[in-house]
Amino acid sequence: MKKIFALFAFAALLLTGCYAEEEPVGPGLPEDTTEAQISIEPEIITTTLEGGAFEISIMSNASWVISCDQRDVYFSTTTGAGNELIIMAIPEVNAARNFVVSFEASKECMTQGIPYTSVAEAAITVYQNAGGDTSVATNVKEVRALLKEVATSTTTAIPAEMESMTLTGIVVAEPNGNMSNNYIINVQDDSNVANSGLTVYNVNNATDLAKGDLVQIPLAGTSVQLYNGLLQLVLAKGSNLVPVVSGMEVYPIEVAYADLANYEAQYVKVNGLTPPQSAIGNAWNSGTSAVNINFTTDNNETLVVRINKFASFKDELVPNKKGSLCGVVSVYNTTVQFYPQYLSDIQLTEDIPAVDIMPATISDILASGEGSYKVENAWVVATYANGCLLTDASGAHILAFKPSVTPAVGEIVNIEGSVSTYAGLLQFEEGAVVTATGKTTSVTHPTVEVMDGAKLDAYLTAPAVKYVEYEGTLAISGNYYNV
Repeated sequence: MKKIFALFAFAALLLTGCYAEEEPVGPGLPEDTTEAQISIEPEIITTTLEGGAFEISIMSNASWVISCDQRDVYFSTTTGAGNELIIMAIPEVNAARNFVVSFEASKECMTQGIPYTSVAEAAITVYQNAGGDTSVATNVKEVRALLKEVATSTTTAIPAEMESMTLTGIVVAEPNGNMSNNYIINVQDDSNVANSGLTVYNVNNATDLAKGDLVQIPLAGTSVQLYNGLLQLVLAKGSNLVPVVSGMEVYPIEVAYADLANYEAQYVKVNGLTPPQSAIGNAWNSGTSAVNINFTTDNNETLVVRINKFASFKDELVPNKKGSLCGVVSVYNTTVQFYPQYLSDIQLTEDIPAVDIMPATISDILASGEGSYKVENAWVVATYANGCLLTDASGAHILAFKPSVTPAVGEIVNIEGSVSTYAGLLQFEEGAVVTATGKTTSVTHPTVEVMDGAKLDAYLTAPAVKYVEYEGTLAISGNYYNV
């Protein structure tokens, strides 16, 4: 208490010795239509852990009230009217903190004989830390590491020793942005360090949060889960997330494709990305559910860009350009997914260079790997809802996923497009151009290979297109078929 008394003694000297009080501006005459106004100087205060006393100049034409959720912070007055100079006393603390002091002015007005209350607001952001600067003390990396040690696919309560902790982080993906659903927010540390982000699942759908908000989340009563491989902090029902500080600058971290998995839940930027031909000129998402758009890096790697049905830019057209994307890194099982948040995150401004299309047999493609190819005189041996299976004179097989047209079994066609890897198998990507030759052939299948459990396990380590027979019981669960 000695510290506080000393601060107020200093405050009293300032108030009595340095300031002549001005005539306050009252609520105005009944016909006054001038709206309430208030401004504060300074708008940012920085102090060390030792604290101190600070002058605050209030300029207003109305009555005003001050509020602050830090109960140990004292003011020479918390109510007043008009212009006034007050003192705020911040006591010594042991740990860094950031908080907001709110000012609300109100004034009775009347227009056309109708009375109403006009309200205006202002705020001061206070940073109290060892350095006495605007740096933010966040701890996402620390909390993430502790949660990862105990997380499983089942939602479980956090360890008892974490119950007293508070997660402090900066919001980089908000519920109204483009994430997997409206209950997801992502927070990260105030740094560019890897493994410093965390996905927070809030069942209350905290739509009031915005990118750049600093939030503090008490961990008491929370749970943790690896949801389809994504580390999530699951909040208890009734959790109310309120920003401690708003409007913090959030800049994307430039990350190479190979390092993306280490930046889960963080806001990053990836350069050298080219959209698939099938997406160019179309809306980012014109459907009723989320879609994946597979971008290609300059090193011919595939980045899954996921666009949800509620993304603010979903109706914009994918440009015929390459460049950079900013967004939040997520994961689905072992696949990295990328979520741009706003139209400004899409920075595709460079011309796409012409692609060399290599004439090849299907056997050549399987030997060479991903790239752009044209196969002539291939024929269809099977079809399914999203495409067809092709073979040619080389005897090899390849899948065409959602080609420009799906020909019938036995049709002889030419196919041209990009080939990439999916689930361990090479396939023509969505939009590959199929041209009919007008010819057909009879389809004969190779000798069937009878498989048992051991052979199936071996197949999973080296997948290939095979004509097989497997005896077992088929179980259907949603979109999954299990034997």
